[in-house]
Amino acid sequence: MGLTVNSCAFKVRAIEEMRAIMARPKKSDQPTVNVSLRIDPKIKFAIDLLCREQKRSITGVIEWSIMQALKSQMVTTSKGDEISMFQLMEWAWSPDEAERVTLLGIVAPHILSHEESCIWAVIKSSGIFLTPIDLDERGMPKSYTPKMGFIKLVWPLLKARGYRLAEWSNEYQSNIVTETDIVEFFGEDMLKEAEPFR
Repeated sequence: MGLTVNSCAFKVRAIEEMRAIMARPKKSDQPTVNVSLRIDPKIKFAIDLLCREQKRSITGVIEWSIMQALKSQMVTTSKGDEISMFQLMEWAWSPDEAERVTLLGIVAPHILSHEESCIWAVIKSSGIFLTPIDLDERGMPKSYTPKMGFIKLVWPLLKARGYRLAEWSNEYQSNIVTETDIVEFFGEDMLKEAEPFR
């Protein structure tokens, strides 16, 4: 199979997109994360009091406080239901970034960061990663079932397109991911490998 000018240009663009992702600082794979905070001296005193009363470390008190806040803070889902932030966290948490972004996009897209919302826009607009359910009176989907295995397989491409959309360097570039894009980005065998997940 001969290479065309268009396929060569696409492969060069795909390599550039992957380099852009790889150039970003790598996040820690550790189960805990160090955080540095500036807090008011009065709040620090209050934390110390809680530590003494609850016989917890500062970390334990802060984690406990955050869990209390998550349980009391309500959020409206995309379906209009009210759930606690704790319920949302329990439902959407995954160590896998593709799962977190997709699940948050389905349930509470307004909570996504700018980059995450751009990745979610690429997933939704591409039309091959979600199965629409619960159509409204206009025929528009109110909810989706994600093809999670397929999304995870092509996550590097989805992430690259999402970051490109977030930077919006060329408003005339398409950010939709097609099957042709997947083949050109990953190789001809990818769609065959992805078939069980589609």
